[in-house]
Amino acid sequence: MRLPDVPYHAVYFYRTPDGLADTISRFVADGLAIGQPAVVIARPHVRQRIEAGLSAMGVDAGTATRLNRLMLVDAATAVEAILVDDRPDLLRCGELLDSFLERVGEGSGIGKVRFYGEMAGLLWHEGRRVAALELEEFANQATAHPRCITVCGYSSPDMPERSASDDICAFHTHVMSDTGQLDATR
Repeated sequence: MRLPDVPYHAVYFYRTPDGLADTISRFVADGLAIGQPAVVIARPHVRQRIEAGLSAMGVDAGTATRLNRLMLVDAATAVEAILVDDRPDLLRCGELLDSFLERVGEGSGIGKVRFYGEMAGLLWHEGRRVAALELEEFANQATAHPRCITVCGYSSPDMPERSASDDICAFHTHVMSDTGQLDATR
């Protein structure tokens, strides 16, 4: 999956958990293959599917995790860590991002880090849409960080009206398809 050499904060509207796992497994495996560590912030069943997808591609997630090349984080735990009064706190968001970058970059001299996150998608799914969009705004600021390559996941069934997906696309530089193809949103 070839990524552009520009700030990269993509959104991926997935139809099924299996399709999501296939696409994100490929995103993570491609990065690991070229020395880019990855942070996957997802719900447990999605993390399990991504680990299985990585295994099918010949990537040992356990070894990558022990070597600080892969970090698997529970999305609900991460969301709760950044919320203050049910809203994302920018200081807490920054501290969490810094902790991820420090952990996967420990002693490696790495350039880019690939992130897959469901935090905003989880907030959206729970009906906390303002909080989800505020988190996306922070992600835009973080994406300006030269080390971050970010894909955010949202369930297509959670987007019944076109205006909802338009709101989310407005915060992203690209839309990723099931095949990994990219379309610029701005």
